[in-house]
This record gives sequence, C-alpha cells and structure tokens, in this order.
Amino acid sequence: MPLPGFKRRVMNWLEEDWGAGVGAVNQVLAFSLQFISTIGAVNVVLARLSPERLLACVALLAEKPFDWDLLRYNSASLRNALWQNFFEGLFVVPRRWRRERFPTEPRLDTPARAACAGFWYWHEREAEKAATAFAVVKDIPHGAEIYSIAQAIVAGQKVETLEDLVNVGQTVSLPLQQANSLRYDELRPGTLRALRVLSEVAAEARTAYHAVAPLNRAAAIGRANAALTHLLETGTEFCPEPEWPLIEEIAKKWRDIVSKAGGVIGAEVLRQPVLNPYEGYSGLPVTGATFVGRKAIMSQIERHWANPGALPPLILYGHRRMGKSSILRNLDKGLPPGDVLVYLDMQDVGWVNHTGELLLDMAEAIYKRITNDGSSIDRDASKIQNPKLAMPDPADYTDLGSARRALNRFLEAVAPFMPGHRLVLAIDEFEVIQDGIDKGRIDPDVLKYLRSLIQKYHWLALIFAGLHTLDEMGRDYKSVFYGQAEHIRVSYLSEADAVDLIARPHPDFALEYAPELRAELYRLTYGQPYLLQRLCWELVERWNERFMREGESTPRELTPDELPSVLTPDFYHAAGYYFDGVWDNITEDERAVLRVMASRPAPWMRPELEAVLPTIDLDDAFMLLRRHDVVLEDETGLRFASELLRQWIVQFAPD
Repeated sequence: MPLPGFKRRVMNWLEEDWGAGVGAVNQVLAFSLQFISTIGAVNVVLARLSPERLLACVALLAEKPFDWDLLRYNSASLRNALWQNFFEGLFVVPRRWRRERFPTEPRLDTPARAACAGFWYWHEREAEKAATAFAVVKDIPHGAEIYSIAQAIVAGQKVETLEDLVNVGQTVSLPLQQANSLRYDELRPGTLRALRVLSEVAAEARTAYHAVAPLNRAAAIGRANAALTHLLETGTEFCPEPEWPLIEEIAKKWRDIVSKAGGVIGAEVLRQPVLNPYEGYSGLPVTGATFVGRKAIMSQIERHWANPGALPPLILYGHRRMGKSSILRNLDKGLPPGDVLVYLDMQDVGWVNHTGELLLDMAEAIYKRITNDGSSIDRDASKIQNPKLAMPDPADYTDLGSARRALNRFLEAVAPFMPGHRLVLAIDEFEVIQDGIDKGRIDPDVLKYLRSLIQKYHWLALIFAGLHTLDEMGRDYKSVFYGQAEHIRVSYLSEADAVDLIARPHPDFALEYAPELRAELYRLTYGQPYLLQRLCWELVERWNERFMREGESTPRELTPDELPSVLTPDFYHAAGYYFDGVWDNITEDERAVLRVMASRPAPWMRPELEAVLPTIDLDDAFMLLRRHDVVLEDETGLRFASELLRQWIVQFAPD
C-alpha cells in the first residue's frame, strides 16, 4: 500500500537533484515495498524534463539500477501489468484476451518512454527493439549518439563472416563520427571507446581481406585478434551496462571469426616465402622495427636537452656502420609534439662550392621541413603561409657574410612559431665540413657562426654525427666547440639487443633462429649492427631460395648449419664498405698489429705481441684500436671485437 505523501516526496528528491534522487530511489526499492509510488513519481518527473536533460537523466537512471523494472515500467504500463497478474490465476479468462486488453509492452509514444524502453531492451539483449526505441529520440540532444550506438550494436550482432566484418566497419564507426560532430559532451564515452576498438578491428579485417601479401594479411588478423582480446579483458572497466554484455557478445563472436580467418591465412603464409625484414643490410639508415637497442643513447640525448636555456651541441661519434645515421633519423620519435627534426646529410651537400651554399642548404632543409609539416609547430595553417617564410633565395647566399645575414632573417621569421617547441638540426657525416675547410671551400668561421646560433636561439639544437671525437677533429672544431660540445659514443649493440634484432626484426617475422645460431651470430659480429643485419638478411635470402625448391616442407628454424652457405667471399665483398672503412681509417702500425692478431682466433697477451712487434708502440696502437671499436682487452688478453673482421683480414685485407 502506498504511504501517504510518499510519491510527492520522491518527486521532490528527483526535481531538486536528479543524481541524488536516483540514489534515493534505488534505496527505496531495496529497503521498502513502495514500488508503485516510486514508479509513479519517476514517471511524472521524466515527463516534465526538458529535451536537453532527458537522455542524460535516463542514462543515469539506467546506471546499475536496483531493479531493472524501474526502466521497464517507466515505459510500459504498470497498471496493465498488475491486472495481468490478477487474471493470471483465473483460468476462465483467455490469455489472448488478457494480453490484448492489458498490453505490457514498452511504449514509445513519448521521448521519455522511448528512452527508458531503449535501455530496457538493451538490458534484455534485444538490440533491434532498442534501436527502434532510440530512433524516437534521435533528434534531441545526445539522441543521434545513442541511436547510432544502437545501430552499431545491431550491425555488429549480424556479422557472421570475415566479409561481413569488412562491410560493417562504416556502421560501427558511425557513432564515433557523430560524437565528433556534435556540440554536446559524449553521453556514453565508455561505450564509444569500446566501439572505437570494434571499428579498428573492422579496419584491420578490411586490410586482411583486401591485402595481397599473406604476411600483411596475417599481420592485420593478428592485430585484430589482439585488440579484441584486450577489449574482452578490460571492457568491464570502462564500458557501462546495459551495453557491455551486448558488446562483449559481439567481441567474442568477432574473435571467433577472426581466429578462423587467421588459421586460413596462417596456412597460406606457410606456403609463401618470408618477407626479409632486415632493412639495414644495405648500410642505409634504419627507421623501421629493426631500429633496436639505442634507448640509453636516446635517453642521454633527452637529458642533455631537458634543461632550459641554450642547448649544448651534441656529437655522436663511432665507427662506420655503427648506427649513427639511424639514431639521427629516429630522433623525432622521442621528440615532444610540436618539436621538429631537420636532418641534413653532409654527403648530399659535400659538393658545395662555398660557405654560402652550405648555409643555403641548411636554410632550405629547415624551410622544407616546416612548410611540409607546419602543423607540428602551429595548427594555424594561415601562419604557415606567412610571407616571411618565403623559400630562401640563392642570391642572398653568395658568401659567408651575406648568407649569415639571410639565415638570421629566416630564423627570426621562424622564431615566432617556436615558443615552447624546439627545432633540432641533425647534421650527419659532419667530417665532410672539416674536409671542405681543409680544401679551402668552406670558411672556418662558419663553425663559430653555428655556435652563435644556438646561443642566440635557445629553441635551436645542434647534433652532429661522425667518425671522430672532438680530440680527433680538425683544430677549427676544437677551438669552437671545446668545453661546450657533449660527446656520445655509438658502439656495438648489447647481446640482449642483438638477440632481439636477430629473433624479432618484425612482429610478423615467420622464421625462428636456433639458440645456438643466435649465440654464434653475436660471437661473429659482437653486436655490430650492420654486420648483424647483413648476416641475417643473407640467411633469410638463402632460406627463401631453399623454400622455392623444397616448398612447405622447409624447416622454419634456422640453425648454425646455414652459416657456411652465407660466409663466402661474396659476403665479404658485399660487406666490403665496412671492412675497407675500418682498414682505411687506421695507421700502418695498427694494420701490422691487426695482421699479427688475425693469425689466430685466440686472445693475445701483450708480451707475446711485444716479442713479435718490437718496433711498434703498442700502447698508442691499442688506444686508437679500442677507440675505433676494433679490439677489446680483458682478463683473457687482447682480441678482435668482431670475429668477421679478423677473418676478413686473414683472407682479403690488402697488403
């Protein structure tokens, strides 16, 4: 029986503070028998709500209600339900008459009833009826969002094949597009987040369906499977009820479809040669998944540039093919949003005739980088077209004096874009500048000018990469940068990073390396990045040749038995740029030491070498050889860092 005045009290709670009132309603339903009065009160208040508030209030009502009949009977007739219960025990009254006379289906004749019906149908797992209900409110605030979510759920439930999954993508992404275009905050952000995952899965399915290369198809299926698994593991943390059980059901069904497709594609992959992922085999900079093992260097660079004020110039130094260029190419991955990396390879501009041309190349590189990706500096596209950022004019860069003034004007025009951001000028193969100075084509004062730029423009950072430390540079570098430049050595990969590069050069790599082969590859190269990538590339190429002959029966594990077919004179000739570079950058005394050491693989003790080479200052020789990462010295003695270099000296080093 209803308590006197109770309905009015519940109405007052809801009208004063809807959120607190909903909490009170759930308490009443949990600890009293005032269901009829409570339903009546909620019905009245919902009918009075403005369209702007309606869906948000109903959504709050549907947030873990004590009794879901609260939503049902704010749409269906509670009076009819009570009459049906009354007649249930009277067998003389036909059931059909009872249903026709006292219908209890949710009603959609008002926005409030339709909204409650939609959430009720979701709870009952009747997604199509929910979509019909939400269609009634699609034109009020948040209505387009909630209706498109309902459509997406219906479409997701109908997916039965991979082709269906491909075609459903547009419908599933519809609520995401709606949410981006509306001026209201998202009503169901957790649901939209779950649908965003489903939309990404549909996109991956489309890639897998249309891609030609089996590995690309398998990779897309793998990403889709991983996304669905993660959604199923974490969805309850962010996706609300009553949508989550429906989306969970869709995700499980889609994962079954994706897994089945993955099995088919996986079998197809086994019938194809392996895509060779070792892109560093040619000696060119690496920017893909095979760029590994440089976290410590990247962190060191970030620390040097973390302080406010003028930034110190950084010098990356190390022997040829150690990965210096790759580090420069990948610096932008660690830069904050808005920072800009400008990469300048001095080998490309080494032909400059005078200093003005060198500064012109720098200005043009900065200009092209900014105008091609101006959004990284400022999202206002009109500023990118500012006439002050006109293309540098070669007529203004005829000598150091005029070029300095022109570059100053250009940097002054760039400066307004840079507050809070940084422009990193990365200069590779910087010893080419010294070569130009030595040959009289480049004015030595250009180095002082570069130093003055980073002192004037605190947003400008300089990083050089080359073969030498400051002590080994020409006197012009020493005089300008001594006491300012910070040196960062780029050396061999650690064993863990080398093994990671060997075994996981790409997430979808379809071959395995036997542990013994991984260990042998590291022993032969000592983690020298270029040699390691070259060896692995050759091994995969040999495996593909074997696969073309033997087909699917070809074992997918590489073993040490594969190495003799790779370590041929052709391999040493192909890697000659590295070996010749080492040989050409040492003195004749150092070559003599290496020839003696190469005669046996076992380490040498200093007294042994002193006896064989009495006229050579071994201290000086070994200091330079260690600096160039050629030899190592530990408690066992002196030995080659790279066994492959030792073998090259034995077989191919010029006299």
